[in-house]
Amino acid sequence: MLNYSKPPAISVCMPMYNAALHLQECLDSILSQTFGDFELLIVDDGSTDDSVAIVEACNDPRVRLIKNEHDYIASLNLLLAEAKGKYIARMDADDVMMPYRLEAQHGYMEKHPEVGVLGGGLLRFGKAEGRVQPISNVTMYDMVNACCMAHPTVMMRVSVLREYGLGYDEHYKYAEDYHLWVQMLKCGVRLRNIEVPLVKYRISDNQVSNKHTARQQALTEEIKRDAARWLLNHVREVSDENVDIPQSSNLLTIVIPFLNEGEEVRQTVRSVRNTASRDVDIIVINDCSDDGYDYASDLAPFGVTYVRNACRIGAAASKHKGARLARTPYFLLLDAHMRAYTKNWHNMIIDELKQNDNRLLCCQTQALGKDKKNVVYDKNVALTDGAYLLFDQTDFIPGITWLDYRQHGRLPQNMIASVLGAGYAASKRFWSEIRGLEGLMHYGSEEAYISIKAWLHGDGCALLPDVVFGHIYRKAAPYRIISAPAFYNHFVISHTLFPTSLRCKADAVGYRHNKGIYEQIKFWLSMNKPELEQLKHYYADTFHHKFERVLAVNNAASYDKLTMAEHELKRLSLLLEYVKDKAECLDNVNLWNGCMGYLIALCEYDAYAADDSLSDLGAELLERITSTLKMWREYPISFAHGICGIGWGLAYLLRNDYIEGNFEKEFSIIDSKVMVLNLERVTDYTFKTGLGGVYCYVAQRLHLAKISHAEVPFDKAYVQSIMASARRALKFATDLRTLTHAELILSSEQADWQILPPRLVDVMDFPTFLPEDKAEWSDNFDGALGYLCHLLKILQTQKPVSNLQPCTSI
Repeated sequence: MLNYSKPPAISVCMPMYNAALHLQECLDSILSQTFGDFELLIVDDGSTDDSVAIVEACNDPRVRLIKNEHDYIASLNLLLAEAKGKYIARMDADDVMMPYRLEAQHGYMEKHPEVGVLGGGLLRFGKAEGRVQPISNVTMYDMVNACCMAHPTVMMRVSVLREYGLGYDEHYKYAEDYHLWVQMLKCGVRLRNIEVPLVKYRISDNQVSNKHTARQQALTEEIKRDAARWLLNHVREVSDENVDIPQSSNLLTIVIPFLNEGEEVRQTVRSVRNTASRDVDIIVINDCSDDGYDYASDLAPFGVTYVRNACRIGAAASKHKGARLARTPYFLLLDAHMRAYTKNWHNMIIDELKQNDNRLLCCQTQALGKDKKNVVYDKNVALTDGAYLLFDQTDFIPGITWLDYRQHGRLPQNMIASVLGAGYAASKRFWSEIRGLEGLMHYGSEEAYISIKAWLHGDGCALLPDVVFGHIYRKAAPYRIISAPAFYNHFVISHTLFPTSLRCKADAVGYRHNKGIYEQIKFWLSMNKPELEQLKHYYADTFHHKFERVLAVNNAASYDKLTMAEHELKRLSLLLEYVKDKAECLDNVNLWNGCMGYLIALCEYDAYAADDSLSDLGAELLERITSTLKMWREYPISFAHGICGIGWGLAYLLRNDYIEGNFEKEFSIIDSKVMVLNLERVTDYTFKTGLGGVYCYVAQRLHLAKISHAEVPFDKAYVQSIMASARRALKFATDLRTLTHAELILSSEQADWQILPPRLVDVMDFPTFLPEDKAEWSDNFDGALGYLCHLLKILQTQKPVSNLQPCTSI
């Protein structure tokens, strides 16, 4: 037994149970470390093989063996209690230490006394191979996502364990290390990892994680939820804390949240004072920066209220906190890397909000850059005129795009669809009424969220064309952005503000884009469900505009669409003549290349041009459709070429006010044929030919019945069958539209179930190119028919949006 005159620097602590097969290799790797001031403390957990004999044969005075009954957690805690060193280095008996491990970790811990636990990388070997790169600065956000500390690589500061009375908990056996790290983070202990591999980690069938998978997964979920609850409560406490803000006679407060911005905070504040003097209050919120910069001293000369968050609550919560703390009737949110240029800008903002404080105001943004010498320069690009939102994304919805051109008169003068980040203003009254940025987490989507709410409840968003702020754009943020919490904010928007059909689409898009992140987002949605449900009900009860208003103001065409519209307008008459000629001699009534598709195209033209010259042809097509339905005996079920597409087309024409009537007889014929389909036997989950199109039609029928207060058109057995089919689709389908409509079917029994009026883009991808040679055109929605509808939709978006209040005097 080792007899130190002074305690060793490190206690290498290793539990051992029937480890004879690989034990000698493990011992050799420990005892040959480049750092020698350690003891190797081994607790045998009741081994029945030769493990004890192998250790006892080890001729090294640094080795200390303790025999224990078979009780794994008790053995782990015995190691912690018996350790003599300043640090404890954990090790497993079937792994191999890299020769430099103890030296690397000891050196780091000595240089960083603020760190309580230090882990590192792994080299996996055995049944699986590969290098595991750890997260360097481990936060509770990271730990909620997954256990980010590899147990056999960690070195723990013994004083931390003793100070907080920390150890391994029997209840969490098989996930005991994960639980310990979470408890440490709750105590404020800093957890770090170094990237270099510290251990060769053996993968085998005998590992605890393989033998007790179900129990380990259950415990992991329990620990995750406990960590998430603690984190949310902690963030809420910091967000809601009271701060003493001096009374002021000013009318405007500048709120500047930041994280690790260095000298940029001072430069931003200086530019505000240079242009607005002391006529504005300034609240600066440090979101728990960890860059070591002395922000308080840096900002002291400028008369700001400096607030430091006790933990990182994120950009959205920090902005909302600053708005809440402001003592003035109005406030402006700025990023911490901006420059104020316009003289008297603060009075321009105040004057506009005095005239109408029921909206958001967005300042102009001038793009700036920084060279290698940190000198700020003008990027010499066009000013941005706010932004608009995208609802047909293929990654996460809503997307956002900046406007660097005017909207050609679509909206009243200086009204914009969405504010641009880093420079928007509001009254505290309006902000409070629309609940500001409540519900968002971490970072991202703040402007989309607040702008949608401004249009749903107030007079929307307006541009201040004469107020310009320079904005320094950089290649990377000075902090780490955690993916799931950032993308989570998209789903706060969709789950609290979107109608059901658009929410289902947003869910399906997120699922398709990144299943891993989507599962993490679902976890956070479940943890925040009470708060989000409360917000959802508040918005439904308070906001008085329909979501269609939001879609209308954000339907600003991109440059590509505008270019297409301008170029193709000369071909409109040629396209229309082509469609007219084809429509007169159609021999089928389906959606994709038959009477229903051509009828929709004629109605779209009438909606754009207000030209009813083709109304007789349209009526003839409709008559052909209805009469054929009554006579058909063999009905294809599919969407593109069958009755589901025809039924959807009727719903499309009715709900978009293109035709009048109820067509219940036609719908009943379609319903009866759809119910004959044995959904359990169908494995085609595509949209055009498979189950996706069935879900789409059934959803529209259910909604038509709901809004007309009619009975459900399908019997209970069929409703149960299509529900079961939709659940299977979520497991096996890959088609985005199928996933969307399966979600919609499964949501149909919710009290607030709402489907927006159907759009062509919901069921098809428009062609974006049409050959110049008319002989090469195809006569369906993949060709000339779809191209014409696409062009007409773009042209319709160029019409001014009606029923919007114009700006007052900007």
